[in-house]
Amino acid sequence: MRSLFASRYLRLQVWFFLLAMTVQLFFYFLFLWINRSSATQGVSNAFFSTFGLSLHYDLFIASYLSVPVFIFWSVGWIAGRSLDRWRNWLLGYYFLVFSFLIVLLIADLPYYAFFRERITRSVHLWIGSPLEMVKIIFLQPIYYPYLIAFLLSAFLLYRLIRSLMRKQEDSAPLLIPTGNRIVVFLTWGLLLFWGMRGGRIYRTIQMKEAFLAGDPFLNQLPVSPAFSYFNSLTAFRLQFSDDELAMARVQARLGSHDSGHPFARQVQPSGSPKRFHIVMILLESMSEAVSARLHPGLFPDIVHRIDSIGSRSWYFSNAWSAGIHTCNGVFSSLYGFPAMMQEHPMSTVRAASQTFSGLPGTLKRLGYRTEFFCSHDAAFDNLSTFIPANGFERIIDRHAFPPEAMSNEWGVSDEFLFERAIASMDSSAALGTPFFTLIQTISTHEPAAPPGNTKYRSSFQTPFEQAYDYTDWCVGRFFETAATRPWYDSTVFVLVGDHGRPFVEDYPAPLAFNHVLLLIRTPGMGDTLRAPINQPVMQIDLFPTIMGILQQPYLNTTPGADVFREPRPYAYFSQDHQLAVVGKHQLYIENKYGSRFLYTLDDRSKTNRLEQSLSLADSMAAYAHDALQMTDWVLEHRLAGYPGK
Repeated sequence: MRSLFASRYLRLQVWFFLLAMTVQLFFYFLFLWINRSSATQGVSNAFFSTFGLSLHYDLFIASYLSVPVFIFWSVGWIAGRSLDRWRNWLLGYYFLVFSFLIVLLIADLPYYAFFRERITRSVHLWIGSPLEMVKIIFLQPIYYPYLIAFLLSAFLLYRLIRSLMRKQEDSAPLLIPTGNRIVVFLTWGLLLFWGMRGGRIYRTIQMKEAFLAGDPFLNQLPVSPAFSYFNSLTAFRLQFSDDELAMARVQARLGSHDSGHPFARQVQPSGSPKRFHIVMILLESMSEAVSARLHPGLFPDIVHRIDSIGSRSWYFSNAWSAGIHTCNGVFSSLYGFPAMMQEHPMSTVRAASQTFSGLPGTLKRLGYRTEFFCSHDAAFDNLSTFIPANGFERIIDRHAFPPEAMSNEWGVSDEFLFERAIASMDSSAALGTPFFTLIQTISTHEPAAPPGNTKYRSSFQTPFEQAYDYTDWCVGRFFETAATRPWYDSTVFVLVGDHGRPFVEDYPAPLAFNHVLLLIRTPGMGDTLRAPINQPVMQIDLFPTIMGILQQPYLNTTPGADVFREPRPYAYFSQDHQLAVVGKHQLYIENKYGSRFLYTLDDRSKTNRLEQSLSLADSMAAYAHDALQMTDWVLEHRLAGYPGK
């Protein structure tokens, strides 16, 4: 064999393999530099701790990208056929795969900035609203640097790819005997196979190998965004145990005796029924961490009006969102089911093929007028299809407002949303009809900034603080207006964050991402000061808890529980590829890659105590596993609503 580079197309493959490695290495250093403040032990220590491992993940991606061309080339080369006629095909393939690689590497930067994890299939959650997402990306200046970087990179890549291919065309091919060709084929093929295993001999590199450090940032740093994305395409397994065993355990916890349904129980309250109006305000990105009442010093007093309202409400200081996306918050708060791992709850086939009772459907059956107010286009998150089919009579979106009410690409400012909702509540009350109104705020959505069409002027300095202060002002103004209405004292107000924000990378699953603000205010049932309630509470508990306040009989087909009558030992939540279970003092985390963690919440060392308290970890895991497995079972068997629906 005269040379490994005897074929110009083999030489081309090697060049592109090296290019894939170089591009990924460049973004490794760029990611480290951008997030250098997260490297708590210093940038140099982070580099030396993770660089070697990052090469294995990069090698995996570069090798897989090379395989299609290797197969195509090897068949033609061994057979002695020219590949020149396929030049344009090769050019197109390399340009497309490198463009997609660049998209993942660039998109990973803002994705990590918000979610504190490398990019995953969670970006697919918005595929159902492509026009809305394109509009949002192109209208938000925060994304312009990334768009420019992609366009520039794509242009340079195209020029580079064409240059490399022309260079190989100009080089003279060398004729090699068939036997030597087979040796070259096997050598390059074995090298690619070794690379496809991440440079490992005995087994392929796995995602969980990155989760070795106690520092969440170091666990993310070595992973190639492309590896993270493709690895996330596999489903999060929810078949944890035998269905019959899981059902029996869930029924024992909930007190359900229905042989054909794990959750179903007919609730018969002991008190007299009430027909209070219900107003639920779903607050965008409202982490409990922004409350100066509970966390003085962490942030300025940017939600002091909400804190003041909370001081005379049932204020749940240990409340958790079902997931980390607004669609999870809407679905779980209204319909009482937890977030299924890596799944859009309102855009699946099984969601579209059944009716969910939940709070809207149950109240509608009791004669309530049900309305959903959102700032954006109702087509986003499939609300326009799912919401009317599941208990809401009307959905009021951006198209119902005049142009001057629009604040940005997300649609209507919070103050206009609240004003329109108040007017609708007045109309319902005037007819003597009880109403259930959901108001979904938007102004604290990323990138958090106050709207330009408001007369309110915040005294805070940063756009982030001003956005939260603005929403706080809108909520306070809404309550001031509502307090002047005759229906105020006969209304139950619920304020809940749809999800939080990962302000602090404290654990592999940042708690502030799911630890949300939750309060229930009932002016007609007393207006005294109340201490925060510290028991674990989930968004799925809102449906049965509100029905308990109303003292109305109903059928509960969800795993949610009335927090005042059925306190739960743990809350569980999803962060897409991670499942977390939290109690008053412990936190259990597991991810789809097999890594498990157990922490004591007041332990500043953040030591993983899994081995020391394995039985506790298993107990916490089983609590969540059973509920999620049975939720999956209920959804698959189309049993989420009333019997026969």
